Amino acid sequence: MDSLPLQPVPTVEQCGVQNPGAPVRGRARRQSGWDILLGNDDMFKAIMEKSKELNENLLSHISPSTCRKQATTSDDWLKLVNKLEGPEFDEEQLWHIDIIGKHGMNMVPVLFELSRGGGKGEDDFVAAKTLLTKAMQFANCICQFGCDPRTSLKAGSKFIYSGFLQKLLDQTYTSKFIQPLFVTTNKLQHHLNVKVYFSHEEFQLIIKQALEDTKVSGRKITLQRLAVVGPAFIIALRPSSLGPCEKEYEEHGKYPKIKNIDVHQVGAMCWCVCITIENFKGHNTSVKGLSQSVTLEPVKNWYNVPFDIAFWLVMHLLARGAFKDIKTKEDLVRNKSCRLHFKPEFLDQPLLGLPHLASSLGITRSQ
Repeated sequence: MDSLPLQPVPTVEQCGVQNPGAPVRGRARRQSGWDILLGNDDMFKAIMEKSKELNENLLSHISPSTCRKQATTSDDWLKLVNKLEGPEFDEEQLWHIDIIGKHGMNMVPVLFELSRGGGKGEDDFVAAKTLLTKAMQFANCICQFGCDPRTSLKAGSKFIYSGFLQKLLDQTYTSKFIQPLFVTTNKLQHHLNVKVYFSHEEFQLIIKQALEDTKVSGRKITLQRLAVVGPAFIIALRPSSLGPCEKEYEEHGKYPKIKNIDVHQVGAMCWCVCITIENFKGHNTSVKGLSQSVTLEPVKNWYNVPFDIAFWLVMHLLARGAFKDIKTKEDLVRNKSCRLHFKPEFLDQPLLGLPHLASSLGITRSQ
């Protein structure tokens, strides 16, 4: 079969199609967001006011405890430099790398001497890990605040890794630089203290003691105590993650609330409790955050009844009057609904009222 002859490709002009790269006549150029913003003074002013309000209420992404440690370390460094440089020292130069290089190696020895005793005796020393932690806090402050005195640009990280960090570690672990100090010379404790763990037997004793203390502390406090210890025991969760472990977290509501829990009735006086923890310690100020959902089911065997954590949580919430249309244990027995609903005014209350929140929950030692 003969092939068909090739046909010439028509040009753009022959097709009557305008050059796509050429500007289109009569069509207005689309305004960009910046054009609109810069041309509208009222809109721009409103955005600047919002920006000002945001910047005035910034929350640090660093945990409050870390901020306190940094502030303490910075204050200690200032006292040391003021002593060495004299009263006319300009505090603006505190984190200049030339000042750090001049006096930085005196920081750990001073902190070591200030840490002696600890209320136990003049010859008692801090543990090796504690001393190393103090040195690392000082190193972190240098990385964060250290700057070049000539350019005022950050230079702490470059300085700390140019050999200063290694000197701090050598100084902490050996007597190479300063005698007669630190871990090797003073035979500081290299090991952590023995950690205390509790099993079912210890947890049962905690429950027993809490119930015996009811006559002193009251029923609400007892149920609150069991509601805190129970989840921590069963799901290996820090009690600090169940309530505001920092004053700042309390002020901003960064702790589990009653709205983060679902209670489903699966039988007579048997409940399945689903808890969503969104404020783990260390993740309260994180952009990404961290959450975990845990389901507590009723126990199956009679000898595990004391460890029915779902039961203790329901009893705790009942004592606080958090349930809608359920006020007494008899109401719980007669309940036929598969889900227990909460009163609207309780949804934003803390799931567990820790001691410093007891007064706001109406909990007193006489109750």
